[in-house]
Amino acid sequence: MVIGVIPARLESTRFPRKILFPIRNKPMIMHVYERAIKSQKLDRVIIAVDSQITIDELKDYDVEVIMTSLKHQSGTDRIAEAVENIDAEIIINIQGDEPMLDPKIIDDLIAQFDDKTVKIVTLASTVITEDDFNNPNVVKVKIDENGNATNFYREVVDKKVKYFRHIGIYGYKKDFGNFR
Repeated sequence: MVIGVIPARLESTRFPRKILFPIRNKPMIMHVYERAIKSQKLDRVIIAVDSQITIDELKDYDVEVIMTSLKHQSGTDRIAEAVENIDAEIIINIQGDEPMLDPKIIDDLIAQFDDKTVKIVTLASTVITEDDFNNPNVVKVKIDENGNATNFYREVVDKKVKYFRHIGIYGYKKDFGNFR
């Protein structure tokens, strides 16, 4: 089974309550969810939340929500708790602030696991602007000659180095490493 999990922390540092920000009269997180469920390769999509406020805001939508601890340091930690007792082979971390997410990129990411040696994968774009370089909210990634990410940055010092714009979606085998 392939599960998509959208970690949804209510009080994000840079934009508190961002996941509930209304876009066309609907919380941003619901736009992300509705795009994610259009993926052809996800068997299930869960929103992993840390707040009863979020659960209350989503009660009128047909969505699976799992409450997780407030103490998590990252979305990956939140996802690990959410899927702890779920039988799944592949976990897809879908960022809750990507309301225009193309479901095809989720499918493209999942397709990478057809290669049985792949344990973890993420996406990056060659489209990166000068504004992206100067914006700490845009994560930049350095990729080696084999296509492997070598480091992620919010701020870059050496603009002579080739960086890509990190898309912010990850996939990994549930049994890969210790994500908790």
